[in-house]
Amino acid sequence: MKRDRSIPEVKITDAAFQFFFQMAGLVDTEHRARSAVDLAKAEVTAGELGWSWSWEYDAESWDPGDTDYKPREVLGCVLKNSHGQVLASLWGIADPGGIADPDRNFVRLTEAELAREALTDLRTTISHHKALKADAVDAWIDIVAHYERSENLAFRHDLARYTRTVLKLDRALR
Repeated sequence: MKRDRSIPEVKITDAAFQFFFQMAGLVDTEHRARSAVDLAKAEVTAGELGWSWSWEYDAESWDPGDTDYKPREVLGCVLKNSHGQVLASLWGIADPGGIADPDRNFVRLTEAELAREALTDLRTTISHHKALKADAVDAWIDIVAHYERSENLAFRHDLARYTRTVLKLDRALR
């Protein structure tokens, strides 16, 4: 599979891999290992891209479902890029482990999971834009091929207009 160069490739430490491997909670060792690598890479990549997380009180009322459990506080975690745009969030986090504040392990795992989600979304968006660009270029090539068989002046004008549009799209998606 060809790697997308829009998102930097990162190296992870053994300690990060071990942490996420232990926290993964999956029974299958292969999936735990893959998940640990993904989470460790997401954590490092988010840091390199200047992303930040904030933990906030969740204003929504707590729905206990079928239990009598009532948490002391309910939190949300928000991941933002370096421009302050929200990339991912998770709400309704009820004092895990019965403590008032999430412990550092839970915080780190949650933040890495949000980074992995945001990076997956970013890769999907990049892929979508590249497909749109390819479609526009294909349409332009079809127009040029048709132009080569035409002497119509109006068509030449359309060709020039479409060419400008394709070039603008190409610059915008770089």
